[in-house]
Amino acid sequence: AAAEQVREGGVRRVLLRGAGGLGKTRLLEEFEARVRLRGVRVVRVRCLEGMRDVPLSALADVVAALADLPGALGVSERAATTLAAAFPHLSGVYPAVRNAEPSAAPDLLAIRWAYAELLSTVSERRLLVLLLDDIHLADESSRSVLAAARRADGVRLVEVWAARPVLAAEPSDADASLQLAPLSDADIRALFTAVAPFGDAALEAVVLRRLSETARGVPQLVIAAIRSAVGAGLLRHGDSGWETDDPAALDVHLVRAVSPTAALESASGAAGRVLSVLALWNRPIAERDLVGVAALLPDPVTEPDVRTALGELEARGLVRALDVSWSLAHDSIR
Repeated sequence: AAAEQVREGGVRRVLLRGAGGLGKTRLLEEFEARVRLRGVRVVRVRCLEGMRDVPLSALADVVAALADLPGALGVSERAATTLAAAFPHLSGVYPAVRNAEPSAAPDLLAIRWAYAELLSTVSERRLLVLLLDDIHLADESSRSVLAAARRADGVRLVEVWAARPVLAAEPSDADASLQLAPLSDADIRALFTAVAPFGDAALEAVVLRRLSETARGVPQLVIAAIRSAVGAGLLRHGDSGWETDDPAALDVHLVRAVSPTAALESASGAAGRVLSVLALWNRPIAERDLVGVAALLPDPVTEPDVRTALGELEARGLVRALDVSWSLAHDSIR
């Protein structure tokens, strides 16, 4: 709906709130896929740990992505000079400033103005959707410039700010706010019954109580625990529904399966080493770069083994492919 409202001009800002692991990133990915099918330009930037301590670091990633879009070269020389002074890597993008003398870093007001002009030029002929994932990790100066874009002229923009519930990260002028809630006991039960009913009421009570207590309603943790229990042979769906031969062992396993380090501990061999690299990198990494890093580990992983490991980890829901890159499937794996 927000995209339709700004096709003729304006800015709509949507706040997507939710604790880690509730599916904010997945929701952004699905939204991106939908609007791309409708011919909308999409820029998605994920903020990282440590950005909040580096002024304009988050904005640097946003501006770099916008500068790659058609129309970015249409900014004025003044705006190009300001952007290149604030973000030196852009000096190669704008020929007019490539050979200019270095100047003092511009103030925040000048950067706001230049950023607004860049937004206007890249969205002049086509609606732009800007997805800002984990914006609660962004530095204050970046959030200030991003928030001011609402007042820019000639912009057709939909912004989605995805954040954990941290007050400082929330824009005060969002047009809409969506809150992702944890799974309820009824939701967890529905995950099971979508596959098979519980044949034993006592087993149902134990499983649902334990998952509710330990997974805290986080979908990825619930799903990971179920997969782990099935993989360990402690839970199966037979002719009468879900069943187990050892309720006590299943109970203990469900607790361990949702521990913070469970995913890393459960992946052994090459898969474990590849998963550790992705966890340490904590952002999408090109497959060729992942292969290069894996080859330098104390216990190296060959290129064929990296690809095999990625297939195994993807099947277990621990990693996901993003074009030619790979990343952790969700925040709870670290």
